[in-house]
Amino acid sequence: MKIFLIFYLFLISGPVDCAEVTGYTGGRVFINCRYDHKRYMDHTKYFSKKSRGKCTDKILSKTQNTSDHESRIFFVDETQPGLFSVLIKNVSLQDGGTYRCGVEDAAAKPTDVTLQVKEDPCCGKTLTQEAHPGDTVTFTCEYPQESKYLSKYVYKATDHSYSVVIHVLGLSTQKGRFSLFDHPEENLFNVSISDVTEEDGGVYLCGLQGQKPGDLNPYYSLFNEI
Repeated sequence: MKIFLIFYLFLISGPVDCAEVTGYTGGRVFINCRYDHKRYMDHTKYFSKKSRGKCTDKILSKTQNTSDHESRIFFVDETQPGLFSVLIKNVSLQDGGTYRCGVEDAAAKPTDVTLQVKEDPCCGKTLTQEAHPGDTVTFTCEYPQESKYLSKYVYKATDHSYSVVIHVLGLSTQKGRFSLFDHPEENLFNVSISDVTEEDGGVYLCGLQGQKPGDLNPYYSLFNEI
């Protein structure tokens, strides 16, 4: 039996009150928004793009636990109380700009996030890799030179959620059957999965964790589709 593993490149931004995050053409971007869970748990969440300081284009609006994962831009299932995320697939230069997200209540404080979109040869790639049960699989994730000293991450994605498989701040780490080795001199890191099982099949996303000066929380930039 063959097992297919797919790896993607995209950006994830962390939850901050006012943030600047970077995405790469062809990749993905997460924009995370905090809200008062106790007060606004059942309120409608929204995601808008701003123009000249005003929210001129309401892209998404939803009540709790409703989302369309087939769209290019959609809400990701909440992973913790008081935090919801929006995912933009297949990022383009036209996606750059300032976005606002929050809950529909005049007293609620919104979150503004400025998305800067860059082009880099490392990013926007797709690779499908085959394996058989019991095999060891190794894949390579390239990253921008400016990001070589950031923490490295690998996520596994489903239709509704993204979970961390392994991450490292230094040069190498191991977690169960997963291992990660960073090679900053080559601007890439390798990830190995030993004794592959059927459950390992699916979509994996390589990435980085960064933090802009003055921001309270980190952002995450993920970028190889294998």
